[in-house]
Amino acid sequence: MKNFIPVIFWAFVILVLSASAKVNVPENWSDIVGIDKAGHFAIYAVLSVLMSHGFFKTHKQKPGLNTSLLIVLVCSFYGVLMELLQFTFFTGRYFEVLDIIANIIGCFAGLLIFKLFIIKKS
Repeated sequence: MKNFIPVIFWAFVILVLSASAKVNVPENWSDIVGIDKAGHFAIYAVLSVLMSHGFFKTHKQKPGLNTSLLIVLVCSFYGVLMELLQFTFFTGRYFEVLDIIANIIGCFAGLLIFKLFIIKKS
């Protein structure tokens, strides 16, 4: 469990950011694919790296195909859940499909980053 404390902490950070960050509705297409989506991508890539690292530290092996899919599914589910919570409970926040897509791509990228770069240094 201790190997997953950074994951839990980061998930809490995501929750706080999702609940409290101010949102401006995009005025044009460049705003939609700009810094907001890059932020979603990066935040969920970090979540995926942390979860992959927790698995690696716990099981002393890099995640196989099934575990990799589970990591991406759990991280992606959390991203979808945050969007649903924003829409349902957080005033001034919106549900955006493009945010979900950025979250999911970030989850895949984080797993890839972990497998290609971080695991090779360990």
